[in-house]
Amino acid sequence: MRTRTLVLTAFFSAACSDASGPTVTPRWPSISAGISHTCALDDAGRAYCWGSDGVGQLGDGPSGDGTSRAQPAPVVSQVQFAMISAHGATTCGITTSGRVYCWGDNTFGQLGIGDATIPHVSSPEPVAADVRLTSISVGPIHVCAIATTGAAFCWGDNVAGQTGTGPTAQQRFAPTAVSSDLRFSAISAGRGFTCAVATGGAAYCWGYGVSGQLGAGTAPLIREVPTPVAGDYRFRLVSAGDSHACGLTLAGGGLCWGRGGALGIDASGDRPAPVAVHGDVSFISIGAGSFFSCGTAKNGAGLCWGGSAEGALGSALTLYNATPLVVDGGHTFSTIATGMRHACGVTTIGAAYCWGANDAGQLGDGTTMRRTIPTSVVLP
Repeated sequence: MRTRTLVLTAFFSAACSDASGPTVTPRWPSISAGISHTCALDDAGRAYCWGSDGVGQLGDGPSGDGTSRAQPAPVVSQVQFAMISAHGATTCGITTSGRVYCWGDNTFGQLGIGDATIPHVSSPEPVAADVRLTSISVGPIHVCAIATTGAAFCWGDNVAGQTGTGPTAQQRFAPTAVSSDLRFSAISAGRGFTCAVATGGAAYCWGYGVSGQLGAGTAPLIREVPTPVAGDYRFRLVSAGDSHACGLTLAGGGLCWGRGGALGIDASGDRPAPVAVHGDVSFISIGAGSFFSCGTAKNGAGLCWGGSAEGALGSALTLYNATPLVVDGGHTFSTIATGMRHACGVTTIGAAYCWGANDAGQLGDGTTMRRTIPTSVVLP
């Protein structure tokens, strides 16, 4: 998931460098990893996607044949994007003017186009909204975003109250305001639940919570409205995964809650309230995937924890580690995006590397071979 993914985005306004090579112009300032496809923006705001394209989630247009792409393919669009988010079989992007376009699966209305009779589209379609949005997060079957006013909007499946817009079992086919007077600065759509950071730094979650993924201190079945995350924490961002969530505090601390195994603690069992990720690590990004999590340390090291049979931890030595493990390769990352079975990171010079499952070409290296260590995404 995850985005899974929370969308973790790093913008560049000039050339940067890291210890691994000379100064170059960044190519992938933003990247998002989904279930079996990945999307990214280049430094000119052009969108590219790769991996599974069964229902048009790569956005390569009506001429696309619905097959997988093992390396980046341009999204058919003339607009310039500022942010992109991919999960499930859906992708959405926000333009520099705040307009939202989505493409791919529309089974639950997650394209937000106001028409659920259209099963899917293979090129960007404008979302039916009169508001301008500043950030967006695509979940497996629902989408959430934040408007310029700070109000939150969600659409798509609502069987567990994950849109926060009222009674469950009512799908939302267009962006609908979350039932709250709160104003938000960050939001993340997970599998059946949503988490967000309110102005001031307090975190709230809503939707399905039986594994403790709402972080409320208990494990409620469902919460249809934003519910405070337990503890006196102030967050910069949150990331909602499959059955757990992680957050980055204003001080750089990493906290996770929900289903055990991917929380970064040397203990088993679910945690219905935030627990500190093991180790004295200062993070600049953090993301919850399906059964694993990853973060970027302040020194640029990539760290992952939890488990993945396909190698999403980025280590050739193990497929499971309860506490943070340094991603192989010695790369200096600015951000890492977690998907369902793979992850992708952007280095401080804008190069993209992916690792983990690759059955649909979602690593973008031109193959369908699983990679347990980071492999370079092929430049278009």
